[in-house]
Amino acid sequence: MRGVCSRLCVATLLPLVLVCGGCKPDKNKAAAKPDAGAAASKVRATKPKPKVGADGVPAFMDNAPTLPAAKTPDLPLAKRFKLPAGLEVRYIEKRDLPLVRFGLLIKRGTASAAPGVAYVTAKMLAEGAGKRGALDLSAALQQIGAELSISIGLDFIEIDLEVLKRHVDAGLSLLSDIVQRPRFEPTELRRLAQRLAARAQSRRARATAVAPLVFHKVLFGEDPYGIPRLPTPAVIRSVKRAAVVAFHRDAFTPDSAVLAVAGDIDRAGLVTALGTHFGSWKAQGSKKQGAAAAKPPADDKREDKRSKKGKAAQAKAPRLVFVDKPGAPQSVLRIGMRCPGRRSVKLAPLRALFKVLGGSFTSRLNQSLRETHGYTYGASASASLYRRAGLVAVRTSVKTSVTEPAIVEIMKQLEAIRDAPVTPAEANKARRQLIDAMPARLESVSGLVDAQTTLALYDLPLDADRRLATEYAAVSAADMQAVARARLRLGQLTIVVVGDTSTFAKKLEKRYGPATYLGPDGEALPRPKAKPAGKAKGKR
Repeated sequence: MRGVCSRLCVATLLPLVLVCGGCKPDKNKAAAKPDAGAAASKVRATKPKPKVGADGVPAFMDNAPTLPAAKTPDLPLAKRFKLPAGLEVRYIEKRDLPLVRFGLLIKRGTASAAPGVAYVTAKMLAEGAGKRGALDLSAALQQIGAELSISIGLDFIEIDLEVLKRHVDAGLSLLSDIVQRPRFEPTELRRLAQRLAARAQSRRARATAVAPLVFHKVLFGEDPYGIPRLPTPAVIRSVKRAAVVAFHRDAFTPDSAVLAVAGDIDRAGLVTALGTHFGSWKAQGSKKQGAAAAKPPADDKREDKRSKKGKAAQAKAPRLVFVDKPGAPQSVLRIGMRCPGRRSVKLAPLRALFKVLGGSFTSRLNQSLRETHGYTYGASASASLYRRAGLVAVRTSVKTSVTEPAIVEIMKQLEAIRDAPVTPAEANKARRQLIDAMPARLESVSGLVDAQTTLALYDLPLDADRRLATEYAAVSAADMQAVARARLRLGQLTIVVVGDTSTFAKKLEKRYGPATYLGPDGEALPRPKAKPAGKAKGKR
């Protein structure tokens, strides 16, 4: 406001000064007053001028600022206890807002059931529970302003509920019904199956949805990890209510679940509330059957040995897979390979490597493909780690006309990061990005719950994130290069391209060998027939 007022005053008084000619300055005072302009000129003359390059830009503007070393953050540590029935509870108090979030993790996902069964079961949880049908349950949640979300993964199902502190009891009552007493009404099951089948059908038209589905299918084959979470329409329609009920009975047991809680609640209040709503939760089947069915698969530590002994290890070129979409204006790319699961890899150097390669706007892939070549709006690279196995992948979409040079450039970047260690500046930036992101992730109750359910899924200790922050700070460029050589074996990479194959197939097959053609659901297709040569111009 001060700047505005001064401008108004000057604007108001200036006309008066111009009109009035009777007030003349005192010559003696004017002579005694130092020349402000001359003094400023002397200052400017003595101040050194910045060096300017040939392009007229000051030299200092070409130097990127250096980042100080990252400091290990003081991350919150959860506390833990068990209810008499065996439900493990992890909680963190966060009193800045009157909110409480509950996240119930079930350690069974789509990879531990027949195709479609786990997915349909999870989706049906919100379609009626206890004494309430689907509409009544939705109304009850809205009445207390509760936020319900259900996540479905290959290895887990998670039910999250966030409520105001004053509605904790009502919220837990609803959550208890959803988890323990879902209705699975036949009419709702049929309606849900129709919606999911329509979604699976529409997915076939979206290249960005087809590419990851086919990529998983090719990398994992007949392994349950290769089956899409949302399977084909025919599979969805074939799921029976009896299979849904049986999966819920075997998987949703207190001794195979973990409840994470974060927010404005203390231990005494939490124990009382949970005792009221989850104290009587017991496995519906026999203990022996329930425990065996709910036990998650063990980590597969043989992934590296299997990949070295397999035929792919002998390949001199990547595997090429095409999903043809005639007339598509862009190609969706996935390039990567399998790797061991979460507990069998060194996570800190793996994540640091992918930060440098494709984990930020200034990463190598994004700068090369977007800024230098203009092939895409963005490119990224990361690792997806599951319980038994995982994968590393480069992800991007490029203009159809530059599909082949874009893939060549990606392969060059992968080779470069294998052959030479990252620079000290890149390594320091990766460490800073990883460490600085950790506290930000834990600023909300949803972030705190998500962190705890992630640790529980992989059976990691409560202080695993604190240890990880220390490991991030110690990651070296040599560590990253070692991971690159282990996880980016160029002869074992799979290249999946979803796009108009008529524009790039010959060039890519000439470079990498014959391609395998698949459909949008990952089904095998014959190679398209070569088009007959066109007639000479001028003839009809």
